[in-house]
Formats: sequence, C-alpha cells, structure tokens
Amino acid sequence: MLLAYWWLFLLLPIAGAVIGYYTSNSQAKVYEARAILLVEQRQSSQSTGASDYNLSLQLAQIYSRTVKSTLFLQRMISDHGLEVTPNGLNSMITVRIGESPPLLDIRVKHGNPDFAASIADKIAASFPNYEYERKLTVISRQVGSYDAQGLPTEQLLASFNATLDNMRLLDEVVVPTRPVLPQLRRSAMIGGLIGLVLAVAAALVLSSLGDTVNNAGDMKRRFGVNAIGAVFRWSVKYITTDDLIVWKYPSSGYAEAFRQIRANLQFATVKHPA
Repeated sequence: MLLAYWWLFLLLPIAGAVIGYYTSNSQAKVYEARAILLVEQRQSSQSTGASDYNLSLQLAQIYSRTVKSTLFLQRMISDHGLEVTPNGLNSMITVRIGESPPLLDIRVKHGNPDFAASIADKIAASFPNYEYERKLTVISRQVGSYDAQGLPTEQLLASFNATLDNMRLLDEVVVPTRPVLPQLRRSAMIGGLIGLVLAVAAALVLSSLGDTVNNAGDMKRRFGVNAIGAVFRWSVKYITTDDLIVWKYPSSGYAEAFRQIRANLQFATVKHPA
C-alpha cells in the first residue's frame, strides 16, 4: 500500500505542514511577560525548618488564587487607571506555583509586549502591598478584640509581625521580545501529522475500492483459485519484445518463472492431460 500510494504519503503530510504553518502564522502574535515572587514565611527569625517551607508553600497556593481574585484586580484597575475590566484582566493572567523554593510565577499574555510587561510589573509591585494591608486589617480587628476583653496583645502582635512581609520579587520584569503564540513549528508538525493520518485513511479507502489483482493471495481470495505462477514485467532495455526468454536467457529469473508455470501446469493436469 505504501508503494502503491507513495504520492499520498508524500503530498498530504507536506500539504498539512504548510497549511498548519501559514494558518498559524496568520494569527495575531501574543507575548508573555513574567514576574516571579518568592514566598518566604518564617515562624522564627533564628532558623528555617520544614514547617517554614510547608507554610510558605501553603501561602503560595493561597496567593495564586488571590492574585486572580476580583477584589485584587479591581484594586489594580483603580490604583493604576487601567482601561480594562476585571474579567479581561483575569483572562490575561496565569499563575503557576514553584515548589523548590515556593514561588509565584505570574505570567501576563497580551498582543502588546510593553503592555504585558507593564501589567506584570504592576502586579509584582501591588500584590505584596495588597496582602500587607489586608493582614494589617486583620491584625487591627484582632487587637481591638483583645483590648475589649482586657487580654495582652504583645504575643499576638509579635506573631502577626512575623507574617507581614513574606514576598519579594526575584528579578526585574523584562519586556518579551519573542511571541509565545502562535507556535509555528508546533502547528506545522501537527498539520503534517494530520496529513499523514489522512494519507493512511485515503490509501486504505483507495486500496479497498481497487479491483486490481496484485498477488497470488488476491487471486485466491477473490476467485477461489490458486495462482500457478507469476512473471514480472521486464524492461525493454535488457530484453526486446521479440526475444525468446527461455532460449536467449535460460539462467534469468524470467526464464525460471516460465519454467515454474510449466511445472505447475503439468502437476495441475496430471490426471487430466491437457
């Protein structure tokens, strides 16, 4: 099948790869800017242990949701005068969590690389302050509650102070120079793979529709008779149409094929002389 329909297996994958490449190339380019925040929570200033790591990782998981929360996004839009809705800003942002060490990998995608970098930089600057202010609000409520009950607040304030400042930007946000979408190579590979699948399907269909007898197996399957032999087509470069093959080239494969047919005919008609 591969030899019979080689042109399908050649043309369709190439056509699929070309179509995938140019279709992907015609799409709008999307750039991605990154801001990486290190989450470092310590229960004690003296040493860092496994409990500190687990606490930092838990906080990173909580922060990954808070970054995309409507409250924070509305605060971002209000503070920086962004002309975008919270849902629109949310669709640009993806957050991944690094585990060793605990990280917030904030990624912003947009067609304008400068705008993507600007949003990522604003998030990196605003989010730690947003969390700081939110925790201060919680602290003030707790302190007020303790004061109302006449309870000491020193230990409470000390524990809260240890949790306030636990995020820092690892590196400056840079303006992306290469788009992340479209992925031309990937699109071309997917198009080529689809073309290959179509080529296999087309070859199977054409093979099932064809009525050519290609070998002895086809002879038996289609007509219920055994083939008595086969002679391959030869090139006129070596043997002319007027040559007697068995006489002129007695040791050739073609001559042997005729001898095999003769022998099979003799065996087939041994009880019925022909």
